[in-house]
Order: sequence, then C-alpha cells, then structure tokens
Amino acid sequence: MPNSAAPFDVIYLATSDYAGVDNKGNLTSVGMHNGLVYVRKDIPTLPPWYISMVLKPLEREFDFKINLDAPDGTRVFRLNGTYTLETAVRDHSRMVALLQTPPLPFPGTGRYQVAILDRDDKTVAERILVVETGPRPREKSKIAMTAEVDPRFKIKAVRG
Repeated sequence: MPNSAAPFDVIYLATSDYAGVDNKGNLTSVGMHNGLVYVRKDIPTLPPWYISMVLKPLEREFDFKINLDAPDGTRVFRLNGTYTLETAVRDHSRMVALLQTPPLPFPGTGRYQVAILDRDDKTVAERILVVETGPRPREKSKIAMTAEVDPRFKIKAVRG
C-alpha cells in the first residue's frame, strides 16, 4: 500500500475483536474481521473492536489521521495523531499502533470504512468492514494444499 507522497507507508491495517502488542513489538490480533461481521438484530451499540496498524515511517515526525465512516457517509469518529521518532529513521523502523473503538450507537448495517490519512487528508490505506445483522450463514468448504521445500532446508532425522 505504498504512497510516495505520504511521510509513511502503511504495512498493515486490520480490524479485530481484540489486539495487543508485546514487549518485542509483535502484534497479536484475535477474532480478525475478514471484511464481514454479523451482529444481533436488536443490538443498540456496536461492540468495541480494535483497529491495528503498522506504519513504516519515512520521516522522523508526521501527522496522521484515522477515520471511521458509517455506511451513510457520516463520520463516526476521527483520531488525530502525531508520530515522533526520537532516533534516525532506519529501513526497519516501524510504528505499531492499536485503537480500541468505544461502544458506539449502532448506525445500521452496511459498509463501514476505516481509513488512514496523511497530513494533507489524503487516504493512504483503507479497510472496508461490512456489518450485517443475524446469524452468520454456515459455509462449508475444503482447502487442499501441499508444501514443497527446497532440499537444502529439509530437516534430517536424528536417530538416537
């Protein structure tokens, strides 16, 4: 999702039921939203969920925004942020950030847009989350996969 005009690249943007960052900077997400979320029909508020993002800074300091827009285009909220890197920007510099949404009055079903914007209000990355009511339809599928490993990387059995 690189955008050369922005002072950062978006490496990762996702929504989930829960997210955390450990002391090594590793991001953990539980209940990843695959783009479609089902809620009860009589739900008065959207339950809290997490917006997780990993940005690659291209500058030591920059402003950014995160928007959540309802299906009718109403701005549910905007988060205004400033990132400051106290050391020089390195090739492997990363900003890992989590935002837990508060319980919000349920605006209705449809397409919700989560967007990261740069200082000029240009969308750098977006994630669409479709919210529907009722039980999730049961789907049945099969996935068949095989792995091919280069012989140089195969583990040799150790006999004792």
